[in-house]
Amino acid sequence: MKRLFFALDLKTDDKQAIALWRDKHPITAKPVQPENFHITLAFLGQVTSNIEKALINHLSQINKPKIATEFVLKITKLAHFKKPQVLYLGFDHFPDELKSLAKALRQLAIAHDIKQETRHYLPHITIFRKVKTLPQFNLPAQLINVSSFSLYHSESTEAGVQYHPLVSWPICKL
Repeated sequence: MKRLFFALDLKTDDKQAIALWRDKHPITAKPVQPENFHITLAFLGQVTSNIEKALINHLSQINKPKIATEFVLKITKLAHFKKPQVLYLGFDHFPDELKSLAKALRQLAIAHDIKQETRHYLPHITIFRKVKTLPQFNLPAQLINVSSFSLYHSESTEAGVQYHPLVSWPICKL
């Protein structure tokens, strides 16, 4: 079994720009590795290889004939999830098409008996963990370009958690 999730892929340049901005604002917390920056669409948890294959097959079949597109997201807030102690960058506006994609992926997970959270979807990029309070930073002047999403494997290693894209798909107009 693998720990899996669906997420929007961030381009390497965007990840590096966020990391450079973040590193100018050091705090007593654990920084997320830039290569792990992403925007989660649906968390799946521990998944068998049969379910993993079924999810991949389903998405590969339905995502072929449509026209790929790219979205530009503007970072508009720095916020803090208190209980998990996460500092993140967020968006005041998140396109309906991307919300629909997240909803469709959560429904696909449910169709495969994978439990999904019932709380409101809040797209974000986690930049620090183990954060006690919200620091006061100026926001990065950063636009994020997304044109694909992936099924990721979250793997625990001696160097820390690493996220590996298993399969990627273009974001298509619905």
